[in-house]
Amino acid sequence: MSLHAQVSEIKDDGILYSVLIKKKANYYPESIDKLDLSKVIVVTKVEHKGLGNAGKVSTLKLVNGVYGGETIKVGTAMDNNEPSANAITREKAWESGQYQWVILYKNLTHNISVFKSVPITINYN
Repeated sequence: MSLHAQVSEIKDDGILYSVLIKKKANYYPESIDKLDLSKVIVVTKVEHKGLGNAGKVSTLKLVNGVYGGETIKVGTAMDNNEPSANAITREKAWESGQYQWVILYKNLTHNISVFKSVPITINYN
C-alpha cells in the first residue's frame, strides 16, 4: 500500500507522520503531541531541519538514489517508525476492516500543527 502526503508553505524544523489507525480503536489524534505509537501503524515518518521559506515536506524520501519510503506491506510484522520500528501486534494487528489514514504534521520551530484523516478499507486475508 502506498500512501503519499505533502505539506507545503512551511519553513524551519518539523516532523510529518503518515499513520494507519483502526476505526474500531476509536482513537483520533489531532496532533503529534497526542500521538500514541502503541495504537497506530506508522507508514512514514519524515523530519526536516532548517527548511527555507515556502518549503515543503513529503512522505517521499531519497533512499539509495531512489525516491520512495511511503509504502507498507499489509500483513508486515513491523511498521516504518524511525529510528525504531514498532511491532504490529495486539490491538493494532492487521485485519480486514475500516481504517483511518491520518497525516500529522508539526512545525517544531513555530509550534503549528496540521492533521488530516481519510477513511480507507483494508481487505486482509
